[in-house]
Amino acid sequence: MHRLILVRHCDEEPGLPPWPRLTDLHAWHEMEGERPLTQVGERRAAALAAQLAPFAPARIMASPLLRAAQTADAIAKVAGLDVEDIPELAEVAFGHVAGFEPRTTFGSRRLLTRIPAPRFFWPPFMRGLWLLGLTRGVFSKAAVVSQSEELKERLTAESRDRTVLVVAHGVILLYLHAALLEDQFLPAFKTRHLLKTGEFRVLDFAEQRWRETARGRGIP
Repeated sequence: MHRLILVRHCDEEPGLPPWPRLTDLHAWHEMEGERPLTQVGERRAAALAAQLAPFAPARIMASPLLRAAQTADAIAKVAGLDVEDIPELAEVAFGHVAGFEPRTTFGSRRLLTRIPAPRFFWPPFMRGLWLLGLTRGVFSKAAVVSQSEELKERLTAESRDRTVLVVAHGVILLYLHAALLEDQFLPAFKTRHLLKTGEFRVLDFAEQRWRETARGRGIP
């Protein structure tokens, strides 16, 4: 049986103040790979590892970004496996807002970059700008869709007759989950493809297609 287990990394340090400004997000973008798990995230990762142990993965593949690597290490320790770093599983950073790039913004635009907003406001706001093509310095949506299709082909081949566990991030997992289920029509607007931190989805390959057969989440 082909089986894939998709796992989103556990709770990470936000790396942002409670009321960040756009200038804070620029610095946050530069630190994308360095945010560790919180204490809650570490406990969730341990709980997740125990939940996933009965699936007996044969391989663990993970994004090299710190929060995913720490989550994968917790799972690998219980499974008795090494973690394989896969750069293509790294998160899709949203980049800088077009016209507001650091070191090139002056006058009234610079003032706008210093207006604070609640921390919870920024992720959906930046995701929306990215979907509209209004950010710079990152892969386009079309490139991410293409990358997810390539990952689908690779993982389908490498999970033949075994279970492969993949630890990655919200956006890349959203598009990968949609690609595996052959649902590429506006997947970013379908919550069924979005994994919460510490959540996993089990997909089995039968009759030439992937189907989701189980899901769960580590409880710290």
